[in-house]
Amino acid sequence: MQFDVDGYNDTFYTSSSSPQGHESNAGWWDRLEQKDHYWAVRDDSVYSTIGVAFKNSSKTCDK
Repeated sequence: MQFDVDGYNDTFYTSSSSPQGHESNAGWWDRLEQKDHYWAVRDDSVYSTIGVAFKNSSKTCDK
């Protein structure tokens, strides 16, 4: 997989970032990102859908 300026510019927005503590971006999440990268290289592309989950909350944002 090669670096693509257009792809970079299409996805690099500060509005899509969120501050995280180290514990939120390590462990299983780090392994998931590594696997995602592996699949993208192996298969030439990968589509990932992500979202936010709040601990101890039964509220949804689908309404």
